[in-house]
Amino acid sequence: MVQRIIQLDEKTDNAVSEAAAENGLSEEAFLSGWIAERIRLEQPGRQTTHDMPPSRPLPPGAGKYSSGRSDISSRDEEILREACEKGQWP
Repeated sequence: MVQRIIQLDEKTDNAVSEAAAENGLSEEAFLSGWIAERIRLEQPGRQTTHDMPPSRPLPPGAGKYSSGRSDISSRDEEILREACEKGQWP
C-alpha cells in the first residue's frame, strides 16, 4: 500500500473525524473509501482495488413512489389542475 500525506483545514478535519466515527471507521479508512468511491463515480468503468467500506443503504421508502419522470416539479401546478378537473384531487 502506498502512503500519502494530505493537509486539511481544521473544519474539514473535524468533519472527517465525525463522519468516520459515525460509520465506525478509522479516519484513514474513511478517507480511503471516500476517495475510491469518488473515483468510481467520476470514472464509471474504472476499477479500484481498495477494500472499500460499503456505501450506505438507501432508506426503506426511497424511490417507493417514483414516477420515473423528471419533469414533475416543474409541472406541479399543471398536474394538480388536471387532477382537480378529473376529480382525482380533493
